[in-house]
Amino acid sequence: MSLDIVDTIKSTFGRFKTGAGLGVLGIVLVLGLLGLGFTFVLPDLVSMGGAGILAAGIAAVVMGIIGLVVTVGAIRSLESGSLDVENFTSNVVRPSLSYIGAYIVIAVFTFIALIIGSFAIGAVAVVLAQLGVVEMIGISTLMSLAPTLGAIAAGVAGLFALYPLLTLSISVPRIAVDDERMFEALDNSVVTTSGSKLAMFLASLPILVLYIVNRATANMAVPSSQMAGTTGQLGAQYGSQMPSQSLSSMMTPELGPAIVMIVVGAFFTTSLYSFLVELNQRLPE
Repeated sequence: MSLDIVDTIKSTFGRFKTGAGLGVLGIVLVLGLLGLGFTFVLPDLVSMGGAGILAAGIAAVVMGIIGLVVTVGAIRSLESGSLDVENFTSNVVRPSLSYIGAYIVIAVFTFIALIIGSFAIGAVAVVLAQLGVVEMIGISTLMSLAPTLGAIAAGVAGLFALYPLLTLSISVPRIAVDDERMFEALDNSVVTTSGSKLAMFLASLPILVLYIVNRATANMAVPSSQMAGTTGQLGAQYGSQMPSQSLSSMMTPELGPAIVMIVVGAFFTTSLYSFLVELNQRLPE
């Protein structure tokens, strides 16, 4: 069947009213809070030296494995509408390994698309400069418009990145639900999404809004300007103690904004999983 944009959006967020949707949201939220707690103990582990760094590395790997298993189980639960334990325990090794490869492939193609988008933006900028647009507008006006122009440029580059993301998106539920192998799922995703990119993009707009909000809350949790200022102040006040103190300030987020970030991130992640399940159900084989 063809992709109904409005109905897809309603069904995507309608899963929050179901037990499976709320259960997945809760699991993702708990996982995010565990990750947040890890960031608070990480500076102490790193400051311990070799043993602490090894423990931190092992903990990071374990959390990554848990994240892969949760992804498999969450998508299966949203697909079936039931939060069964078997979704998280039955046949999760191969899908988890397939996800590692699929994520790498998707990341590579997304990075290439970003590079192409950046070159396209740069080419337009060069052409406009050659046409004397800078002189016509004026340097002062151009500088005042720099933040807006930068946001527009980032948005255009992001649109380039969306193409491979949409093209390969169906591979995620296909691996978890249909137990397809990595390259099989990626190939089928290319075929399945052919001719549906515009409808997929329009249906994904609420998800993109959640992603933007999530990134904004992440910036609030760890403001780079505050990190730089804290590092400088600690260096001036504490001298030789600066490395450990600045390490803690760089790795530890502000608790309040960080919790908001985790909550928003949980809603974004659950919505994204639900959206991918919807696409897998609605788009033709």
